[in-house]
Amino acid sequence: MAEDEKNKGGRPRLYDDPALFEAKVEQYFDKCDDAEKPRIPTVAGLAYELGFASRQSLLDYEKDERFSCAVSRARLRIEMDRSERLVSKDQYTPGLPMDLASNHGWTTARTETDANVTIKDAARTLDDKLSKYADAASDAFAPEGADD
Repeated sequence: MAEDEKNKGGRPRLYDDPALFEAKVEQYFDKCDDAEKPRIPTVAGLAYELGFASRQSLLDYEKDERFSCAVSRARLRIEMDRSERLVSKDQYTPGLPMDLASNHGWTTARTETDANVTIKDAARTLDDKLSKYADAASDAFAPEGADD
């Protein structure tokens, strides 16, 4: 066994064969699409189905070029499901925007607007405080009789 093939500690990889990995990913989505017992696909559900102990373990496979495409496509498929539910009046749930933001890198106009408003409000508050200090300082150092 070559030096770089040895297990350098920790648990051995669950998958070394990209074709087997892709087949297992497809099995998961087939289970989700089962007409008798449909399930909503999730990253956590996929990780569990593949035998991982965490979502992060699955996401770590995305860093390996042999598995990168399979993991990216699976995540995209899950994101597609969420975005379709987001615009569907029949399947929408309030948690979808949070899921898309947390797990798929989406941002919302509201999030950006809220952040901008908060920054503007903080700047306005700071300006008000500085103006009050400037007024107090100018009053304190004004020459006597200048108000007359």
